[in-house]
Amino acid sequence: MQIALAEVLNNVVEHGYRNMPMGSVALHVTSQNETLSIDVTDWGHAYPDHSLPDGLSPEPEHLSEGGYGWFLVQTLMNRVTYERRARANHLSLCIAL
Repeated sequence: MQIALAEVLNNVVEHGYRNMPMGSVALHVTSQNETLSIDVTDWGHAYPDHSLPDGLSPEPEHLSEGGYGWFLVQTLMNRVTYERRARANHLSLCIAL
């Protein structure tokens, strides 16, 4: 969860609030039925096409330093959902404990 949350928060700062002077992030953490859930809300730019990136692994032969974030998030979490509502991004990360 720590790696996935770090990737998500990095993306909020780098992409969601790109070209904006400042922004807020709200986290809601719950643990229920042996599942840890973190809901991340921000009021930055919407995700492209209002949907999550595909999370495919980048081509390793390109030796790119970036581009692995969504691959890690999608691989490490049991469930990742996103929706844009009321001018805010709502992302939910869930993992079995």
